[in-house]
Order: sequence, then C-alpha cells, then structure tokens
Amino acid sequence: MNGQWDAQLLGLPFAPPYMGLSAEQRSTITTGINYASSAAGILNETGTALGRCISFKEQIDLFEETQGHLSADHLSKAIFLVSIGSNDYLNNYLSSQYDSSPCSDLVNGLVSLFNAKLPSLLNQLHWNPGSVFVHNKIFDSTIALIKDLAKFGFRTASVPCCEVTAPGSLCLANTEPCGVRRLNVFWDSIHPTEAVFYPMAVGCFNSTGQCTPVNVQQLASA
Repeated sequence: MNGQWDAQLLGLPFAPPYMGLSAEQRSTITTGINYASSAAGILNETGTALGRCISFKEQIDLFEETQGHLSADHLSKAIFLVSIGSNDYLNNYLSSQYDSSPCSDLVNGLVSLFNAKLPSLLNQLHWNPGSVFVHNKIFDSTIALIKDLAKFGFRTASVPCCEVTAPGSLCLANTEPCGVRRLNVFWDSIHPTEAVFYPMAVGCFNSTGQCTPVNVQQLASA
C-alpha cells in the first residue's frame, strides 16, 4: 500500500520517487519523497534474487540525506508511511513454498504471528516525545474481505486481473488486464487492486478501527 491517497486526502501532491529526482530537486522539495523500491523488505537480502533493489537500510540512508536539507520544525510536522514486510515472506525465506492461493495457511499463519507482536513494538517506540506510531490493519482487512467477497462487492480472489506466468509472479508483458478491475481482489499474483486498498486508505484517514491508536486526520491535527 502506498501513500498516494493519504497525500491526496491531506491536500498534498503525489510524492515523487527519490531516484527520479535531480540533485537540486532532492535538496529543495518539501512536500514528500518516495524512497520505496520494488521487492525490498525489512531484511537487506530480501528481493536480491529478483534483481537490484534498494534495501530498507539504503532507503533510510537516502532519507538521512534529505533530512539534512530540512529544518527540525518541518520534520517535526512530517508524516512517514512505512509499508514493508510482505516481501520478506514471499521473496525471501518462504519463496519456495508460496503458491497461487491468496490464503496460504502457512504464509498467513506466520504473518499473523508478526502482526500480533507489532502493536507492542510500536508502543515501545513512543519513547521519543512528540512521535506517534500508527498501525494500519491491512492484513486483517484483506483477510476479512477475501472471506466474504460478495459483502464487499468483489467477484474473485483466486484469479488475478492480469495474466501471469506462474504463482507469485507479476503481470505478463503486453497482455490486456481484466475489464472490470473493481471485481478482482488481486491485480497480479501478489498485489491487491486499487479497489481493495482505497477503502482502507480512506478508513485509515478519517475513521476508527482501520488504523490505531489514531487515524491520519487526527495525526495531522496533533
């Protein structure tokens, strides 16, 4: 899940990718930068089997370069979105066991263990005065949606919107995707469609339950 909708709801422009900016732009932009890299994970080695990617540590190093161009006051009002971890399972130590099922009991069981411990870890990070860590329950919401497709207006979670070559793969190049994308839970073998993510983004922005302990609107007003 990216920060596209959060930025829009906050009235900010879409955050451009760091690698697509010139040195001058990197030193002057103040409305947000995207440091994400496809296939990267929490662990440095995650995604390396798929080609060159910018590791999480390297992304943090790039942010530290940006930090040097911004005032402490500006940074104190910033909102940081970190969406990472699934590739550590799918493209690292479970890559040989991942299949085409969006509800693999093995994968989901391990992810649930991680998610169960995440809130307490985030609470420990509140030691820095003025910082607030918000947890978006994307995994729980996605599983609930898959278990009751009709309730949420979807048709299938087993067939991706685009043609793929193998379980766990991306869209096959030069092929036409499905016509009504809002009916499919998954775009390819891995990534949910916008129809899945958008309600979660809106829910995290202005309602309760999707994000805890506060929503993004409350976070921005703090």
